[in-house]
Amino acid sequence: MPEMRLDYRQIIGKDMGLDLLLPNMRHPGVAHDHTWRFSMLFDKRHWHFRGDRRALGDDMKGRMLRFGTSFSGDHAWLAFVPKGVLRRPPHVSDVKVGQQPTTMDPVMARVVSAGLLHVMSKAEYGDVRLRDPYPDVSSDDAFCVTWDIRERSRYEFNLDEMQKLCHAFKREWAEWYKGSPKSYRFAELDDSVPIVLTILYGQDALLGGEDTAEADSQIWLRERDWSLVGRMAMAFACHYTCSIVEEWEEVPIARILANHREVYDSPMTDARNRIEDLAAVLLLGEDGREVPIYTRDGVYIQRRRPARTLRRNRCSIMQNLSATPGLFAATAGDESEDEVEEELDEGYAIGIDEADYELNLDHARAAFLAKRPSYTVYPHFFSKTVGQWQSTGVMAPLVPYLRDLSRTVSARGSGGHAIQPLKSQCYNTVAHRMRHSARFHLAQRGILTAAAAGPWATSPSAKHTAERLQQKIERGGFPHETLAHQLTGGDRDYLRHEMNILVDFRHLRPELKAGDALYHAVIMGYRKIARRADVMDHLRKTSVIFRRGVFPDIYLWASWPIVSLVETTWNSRIRPHFMHAQAAAGQGLGSSQGTVVASSSQLSTGSDAVGRTRAQTKPDPVYVEWIGVLERILNYALTGHAKVLPRRLMHEIWASRGLLEHGFPTFWPGLTLGGESMSCPEIQLRHWPLDPKTKRPLTASKRSQEITYGSPQYLSYETLFYMRTAIAHTNYQRWRDASTLGREERVLADIAIRAYVEDVITLVDKQLWAEIKPALDARDGDDYQEALRRQNAFKVWRALEYPLDWGDYSLTCTTITKMVSATQAEAAARGLPKSAKGQWSVADFVAHLFHIGVTMGLNAIRPPVWNRGAFWPILRAAVTEGMRRAQATGLSAQAAEEEVKHAFVYVVNEMRIRIIPDALPPPPDSRRPSLEPSIHAWTTLGAKPRAVVSGRSAPPTQREEVEFQISQRSVEDMQQDSSSDWDSTEVSIGEYHSYLGRTTLPSNWRVPASKPGEADTFTTGAYEWAEEQFRHKLTDWRVDLALHLAYLISKVTPRVAWPSNGTALLESELNARGVIDSGHKPLKELSGEKARAAIAAVRKLPWTERKAKGSQAESLYFTQASVVFLCWMHEASPLRERMKKVEGTLGNAWTKKHGSKSLSPVNLARMGIAYPLSAGIVGRPLYMSNFRVLPEKELSRWHKRVVSLLRQTPHRPYILVEEVFGAAITDMLFERGHFPQTASLPRVPENAKRTMVGDGESESEEWSARPVARQKMY
Repeated sequence: MPEMRLDYRQIIGKDMGLDLLLPNMRHPGVAHDHTWRFSMLFDKRHWHFRGDRRALGDDMKGRMLRFGTSFSGDHAWLAFVPKGVLRRPPHVSDVKVGQQPTTMDPVMARVVSAGLLHVMSKAEYGDVRLRDPYPDVSSDDAFCVTWDIRERSRYEFNLDEMQKLCHAFKREWAEWYKGSPKSYRFAELDDSVPIVLTILYGQDALLGGEDTAEADSQIWLRERDWSLVGRMAMAFACHYTCSIVEEWEEVPIARILANHREVYDSPMTDARNRIEDLAAVLLLGEDGREVPIYTRDGVYIQRRRPARTLRRNRCSIMQNLSATPGLFAATAGDESEDEVEEELDEGYAIGIDEADYELNLDHARAAFLAKRPSYTVYPHFFSKTVGQWQSTGVMAPLVPYLRDLSRTVSARGSGGHAIQPLKSQCYNTVAHRMRHSARFHLAQRGILTAAAAGPWATSPSAKHTAERLQQKIERGGFPHETLAHQLTGGDRDYLRHEMNILVDFRHLRPELKAGDALYHAVIMGYRKIARRADVMDHLRKTSVIFRRGVFPDIYLWASWPIVSLVETTWNSRIRPHFMHAQAAAGQGLGSSQGTVVASSSQLSTGSDAVGRTRAQTKPDPVYVEWIGVLERILNYALTGHAKVLPRRLMHEIWASRGLLEHGFPTFWPGLTLGGESMSCPEIQLRHWPLDPKTKRPLTASKRSQEITYGSPQYLSYETLFYMRTAIAHTNYQRWRDASTLGREERVLADIAIRAYVEDVITLVDKQLWAEIKPALDARDGDDYQEALRRQNAFKVWRALEYPLDWGDYSLTCTTITKMVSATQAEAAARGLPKSAKGQWSVADFVAHLFHIGVTMGLNAIRPPVWNRGAFWPILRAAVTEGMRRAQATGLSAQAAEEEVKHAFVYVVNEMRIRIIPDALPPPPDSRRPSLEPSIHAWTTLGAKPRAVVSGRSAPPTQREEVEFQISQRSVEDMQQDSSSDWDSTEVSIGEYHSYLGRTTLPSNWRVPASKPGEADTFTTGAYEWAEEQFRHKLTDWRVDLALHLAYLISKVTPRVAWPSNGTALLESELNARGVIDSGHKPLKELSGEKARAAIAAVRKLPWTERKAKGSQAESLYFTQASVVFLCWMHEASPLRERMKKVEGTLGNAWTKKHGSKSLSPVNLARMGIAYPLSAGIVGRPLYMSNFRVLPEKELSRWHKRVVSLLRQTPHRPYILVEEVFGAAITDMLFERGHFPQTASLPRVPENAKRTMVGDGESESEEWSARPVARQKMY
């Protein structure tokens, strides 16, 4: 054993306070150390603690906060340990640690941060002075109003400042928390004591050297006051190596006796003899091996040493896994099974009398090992029996000596052990060369799998990641090539045995609670144990030796077949698609879940009926999965970790069978080799394994895709993969009447409609449970019985084969009625509650589904489709894939649409869908039907639609008619109340006319708190002025106009920007319309006609997407746009007043707040508030230089025109939007459902005669008499 290293150390304070972070102030010179520093950090508060939580005695879920870095580089944590645990910590083996992180709730983390800032304030640190000791912790923004911990996240403490902080923490913390408001109260803080924990990983520092022991112990003595420590967890790593010796030379006997006064013939104290005459002992035995001799401590003494060893004779060591069980045999049991070595205490450099030692043998002391440890083996390079192991305890040979060490250092009568073993492992250090980081091997990153799935990327960030991975492979080679270079590029490797122990200072002898004594007793004590011959012999017996040149090259030899398959699959099946995928990447449709699924339907057709096409841009998902399988198997070869193998998939393709039986993977007949060289892998889609229950394809790429791109991409990929496998596995006898294309379309429709039925069941379950849960919890009265009845009805209904059918003798309908009715009496009197539609034809239902399937965005998802379910993304994928397949056969778009609809109609009828939940009629407090289906509104599907009757479809009785009329009147009265609440995000443009003239602002109009750096005095004042106008002067036409224009532009978010070449485009338009003359300077002001022409020119700039966060939130954009518009329009606004004094500039804060959202003069001109004087408005807008605001007279006319067009439905709102935003945006809004189907009219050529609203007296007659033309407007 050439060396011992300290891998990590975790030190836990014994009581409340921060004093553990201080050095040992009693050590000479420490109090005057001007170099000592502690860094307080507030930007690490959301880190997850990855140390050993068992040492804390609790799971510590949500109880830990990283708050700094110590002088020695240790991470400093605040741990809120339950008081009971701190008083009486359990044995580490009794602590159950779950998977939940230690990270605090964000609000709780801000509470603790506020407490630390309060303590810093009381310690008079720097300029930290809190006006309010209890800042608003509801959000980071709110907190930063009091103290900006984002900008000021790091604080450096010298020794004197840290001492003051420690005193203030003990003095102030408890009182501060006791007086905190209710929002500061958390159960995790109420019952806990804040203690400090420090931890440092990956030190790998040399430790226990005999030559440096004294100097090292002094470092430990100076480092901290060890009397403040409660527990300490450490990981020791011992390195072992071996070499082939060419020639030996004998060590002189005199030297041996000079170094070791006593020598023995055995390491075992109960069966050994002291050697009096060493010269009489033969050097070599009959077997040619050295006759061993040992020190008093059982350490082997070399009697000969290598005279000549060659570099090429260095060997490598791994573990024989078949011999591993012997290492852990009988490690738990009777405490007296081994006699204590009476000499042991001398080796630890501490004094201990015999009486104390005997007392420590008392069986009243807790058991050293609570239970026998378990172990896990990890075979490497497909060997089955050679690799590494990990254990929840320690090797059996170490147990008696660790127990003796614990007894030696434990305090008299403490009742416990000062040293407790935690866990251990043994591996070759070549594993370190396989890592990119401390957590992941290079083989575990799934780089090839993620790159192969890259062509499915749709969002900009996912595309960038995919392109980066692909370029990395193209330029840097395959990951396994990099790994091979790392494996073989190192010099030395060792067998590394790591052991984690816990030092419990509650049970430690008092004289050892000093750094130097602790070092000599524990560190040097363990070093002696690790060097014992009987310990090393056990590791030697379980070791496998590899000559140089064999190891680590054996990894490459064993994995060569897998690597060859990876390269061949990549080069033949994946790589050819990269250029196509990159070319198509720019045509992505967005990053929402539904968009991702729909846009990912351009799948490779592989070997199915449609066949390959030149336009294919995505590799066959079968080969993406095959790459995933091979990467996982290669991962297993390098790590031996069976969890990297997806169990069901590996079983179905025979890989796991081969690994279990032979150590090497084998593959099922579904894999064949073809091509010219018969080495190209070929997998037919119909041979790919499916889940026997769900019939979905088993995959190996899920984890890699989710980590790299996110869950929505994997959902899109897997959905389309499922559709393709479903088509490939289609039973062609099922639909014998259909053509090949017809069967494929029906498969896709079948997948979608089954998802719809599952969505309905989930919806009913959710809504029904919300209604009956209170009664079920109460468990008494009639309500409880009715709830049980409804619950039982749901169980019956859910189990039906056709849950949306009428059922035999209408039994299914009866079950649904019982399930959704609050009482039996209600069910009998009312029957199945009807929706606003009442009855629909199957064709209309399918047309509605098709509209959703071809329309992007969530706004188009209306009942009976649930916008929070899983059906709509699957529907979009099925429709898109169905259209692609139909058009691939040569059908026109219209014919393809009919083919898809026909398949859906067939499947809906086949699955007997006759009753579906739909939207409720408008409730009394709303103008709109519900936006999601309800269990209290059901639509029946029939062959022909009936006239829609609000509330129900059957002819009402006279009483029902009266009640219906009364309810309708009540609804109308409510709707006429102009002060009722409303939300602009829930109002479509076509419905907006109903909300004109409201006397209250929308509920979603809220001025948000400004972020740091976003607000100055001017910006804050402008917003306060505007809020006052909107709150109290809604009748002002300028306020009204600002609100309407802001509403309109908020509906097109995030497409509120313009192209990067906007300056050139605008200049061309201005020239073409005669607004500017390239040979003359721009005018300072434009006349009416030219101003209108200039505005029309700006509106020619395409509306492009803005990626800024604020441009994605409709409510936020609505609010800020209305403020900006009003400030520019109103001559008395702070903005206009500033522009008079400081011409052309609004300051950095205003620009930073609004520039990223495109709330700039370009959009002022687009919305008819300003007009450009030159194209410079795009690049560097200057007020009165390259743009001007329209005079109030023109703005007033524009207000009248906007209101007039919004009022006159259904066509005029459409006309207004088309004039302001252009045809492309108008079409987009139409598809989002903002206009009724009858809103659009034929467009008139641009050169047709147009009039200004207000120029004529009878606008309505003019527009009703001819097709709609686009009018010029401001």
